[in-house]
Amino acid sequence: MAAATPVALDHNFPEPLLRGVERWIPEFAFHWIKSLPPHDLNRLEDHDLVYELHRRAFPVMATNNHKMLDDKRVLVAVEQTRLTVVAIEGAGDDPVFATGVLLRDLRDVLKGNTPQGMYVRIKPSRVRLRRAKTRLTDELGVDWAEAKADFGRPFGDRQEYPPGHDYRVR
Repeated sequence: MAAATPVALDHNFPEPLLRGVERWIPEFAFHWIKSLPPHDLNRLEDHDLVYELHRRAFPVMATNNHKMLDDKRVLVAVEQTRLTVVAIEGAGDDPVFATGVLLRDLRDVLKGNTPQGMYVRIKPSRVRLRRAKTRLTDELGVDWAEAKADFGRPFGDRQEYPPGHDYRVR
C-alpha cells in the first residue's frame, strides 16, 4: 500500500469528525495548520502559508477560503511550489458541509495531481427533492394508474403502526 498523502487543513474542518473517518480513508493523513509547530501558521498571509507548507513537504492544502485563489501572490506561490490547493466554495460557515464536500471529492482531486501547481474550486451541490410520481410518468413514460395497480399496495398494507407500537419510531 502506498504511503498516505499528507493534507494540510485549515481551521474550517472539524478534527473530531475527520479523525472519526480516517480509518476508512488510509490514503490521506490529515494535519491541521493550526496544530503544526510553532502553532502560529494560521497568522501567515495565504501566499506565505503556501510557501511554508511546501517547505514542510505538503503536497495538498484544503481550505474553505476560496477567495485566496483570487490573489496573484497565492497563484504564483502555488505554481512555484507545485502545491495542490483544494478550495471549497459555497459552504459558508458550515464546517460539517465543507468536510463532506472535501471527503466526497478529495480522492478525485488527487488522482489528477502529479503535483503540478494545481488548484480546484469545488462547488458543493445541493439536494433537489423531486416527486417519485413525476419521474415515473414524465421521465420513464409510465402510466401512473397502471403502475399503481401493478406495483402498489392496498391502503391497509401501508398504514402506519399506531402510536406506542414497538415497531414505530416516533
